[in-house]
Amino acid sequence: MMLVRLTLLAALALMPAASAQESMRIAAVVNDEAISFRDLEARLRVVLVSSNVGDTPENRRRAAPQVLRQLIDERLQLQEGKRLNIDANEDEIKDAFRRVEEQSNMPPGGLEEEIRRHDVSRPSMVEQIRSSIVWQKLVRRQAASQVQIGDDEVEEILAAIQRTRDLPELRISEILLAVDRPDREAEVRRFAEQLVEQARGGADFVSLARQFSEAASAATGGEIGWVLPTQLDEAIEREVSKVQPGTIVGPIRTVAGFHVIRLTDRRMLQAGGADDTVINLRQALFPIAGTTEEDVRQRAAALSSATTCPDFEKAAEEAKAMRPYSLGRLKIGELSATIRPLVVSIDAGKMSAPTRITDVIVVFMVCDKTEAASGLPRREEIREQLFRGKLSILARRYLRDLRRAAHLDLRT
Repeated sequence: MMLVRLTLLAALALMPAASAQESMRIAAVVNDEAISFRDLEARLRVVLVSSNVGDTPENRRRAAPQVLRQLIDERLQLQEGKRLNIDANEDEIKDAFRRVEEQSNMPPGGLEEEIRRHDVSRPSMVEQIRSSIVWQKLVRRQAASQVQIGDDEVEEILAAIQRTRDLPELRISEILLAVDRPDREAEVRRFAEQLVEQARGGADFVSLARQFSEAASAATGGEIGWVLPTQLDEAIEREVSKVQPGTIVGPIRTVAGFHVIRLTDRRMLQAGGADDTVINLRQALFPIAGTTEEDVRQRAAALSSATTCPDFEKAAEEAKAMRPYSLGRLKIGELSATIRPLVVSIDAGKMSAPTRITDVIVVFMVCDKTEAASGLPRREEIREQLFRGKLSILARRYLRDLRRAAHLDLRT
């Protein structure tokens, strides 16, 4: 069983710059691999600089336990990858650097420049990225057989959404600190409180999430995207409903652990109706004056063989219908109360039955139809959110099992 006593390292950050001999001392042994004080100090520098948190003794003291735990987890992940013959190649690491630059609004090569300018350990950053890639591959392999999203789950969420026409949608980012053992509750809460304080004080939320979050969204800097309140844990929903966009809330305790949430934006969704559907409409008008209605209906019936709008116009011309044939593109809601019921339910490529309106027989054809955008999440978006949620749970369980099976020796 893995023993976690990270608080023994609180004094690390109070130490002056370590001598060469001190920096090579062992901070922890993970199975048969050592983590040195030099490794820990290098990673602390990466974390504090990338998160825009001052590299001060106090901040080092606060971050040291969690950063050491992160290094331990990375060793476990890389060891598991080695056991299963999974690694990250150089192209994948370069691509990860590029994504970090995009998320941080840096130009190409900007991350390398930041590393040099701030004297950050590039090997430590590469090791962190490598372990992240390997871990994603490991979890995805597990997910292939264990995570399934049924159509019924998607439909259940859609049904819940559609029960209310006006829906507030939230754009949020998250940091999740898992509580894998009861005796770590207070420790994790304290660190979550520190992250809230730092985020509110100007620290980069994206970097904090990338460095510390244990959710699947950590790879995207904590970004979850647009979600509905019904898709959130009740405790999170309750807290974010009280605040304005731009606010950091937390720590919020759920069954998964402690969450730090940034509410980026809020918007109201308007479920589009049939009146907003755009159709490309054709008509053929046949006057009744001077003949019988039956004769006119027979002429109009000749249009029934048309399967495209050019065919419809040609048939209307041959049947001597009145011009113009094209009414153009317009919303169903813009049609008159007389015409609207005749075309609202016609599918694209279909036509209405000949119908008398005052002194003419009319036939309509819908060339194409563009349904109104509902503003609601697409099925693919809902499926992806469900998948990421289940993936996050699976990843936490997987890592918990690796921790429990590991031999860990922490040095004071």
